[in-house]
Amino acid sequence: MNKLILSISAGIFLMVGVTMPLAADEASLQVKRGQLEEKQAEIARIQEENTSLRGRIQEYEGRIAEYQQQIKKLDQEIENYRQQLSAKEQ
Repeated sequence: MNKLILSISAGIFLMVGVTMPLAADEASLQVKRGQLEEKQAEIARIQEENTSLRGRIQEYEGRIAEYQQQIKKLDQEIENYRQQLSAKEQ
């Protein structure tokens, strides 16, 4: 009878000894999962912002190209005007 009680006690002690660290590991795992989910959400937000910024950059690059074309046209008009003035002076 005493051996049976000791055997049961030892079994319970072993189960508690094994399950307590498992419970602590599970709690730690839950915390880490929460942190991972936060990081994943942050990464998704940053990727979305990055995509938006890339779109704006392309828009600005398009505007710059338009302005460069306008500058070329104005430079050509100025050059033509100078040539006309030069021809009139001669």
